Amino acid sequence: MFYSLARYYVADWIIPFDLVKDAFLRYDGWLLIYPILGGWGLSAYGLYADSVKKKIAIWTCSIGLVVFGVMYLICVPILGNHGMWLSYILFYFVHSVGLLVYEGFLYNQEN
Repeated sequence: MFYSLARYYVADWIIPFDLVKDAFLRYDGWLLIYPILGGWGLSAYGLYADSVKKKIAIWTCSIGLVVFGVMYLICVPILGNHGMWLSYILFYFVHSVGLLVYEGFLYNQEN
């Protein structure tokens, strides 16, 4: 909420060029969501990195890539760059949720 009130001041403080500032303000909503989901996905993937259950990580990434590809083909012609951001967000969402759904399988492994 604070950022939405102070976004113009933040943009003026960080970015000295008007052209870049306009692009930043146009896509800043995506720039706030993307690192959160990306970090969440990398954290969830880290659980599987040294596991014997790596197939789950491969499958969730593959499903995420299919969702990304389909959404990219549908959304980019309609929404332009916003469609690209939406596709990336959906990829990380599908990948992260898929990994977290199967997290219980990691703890039920036989040693």
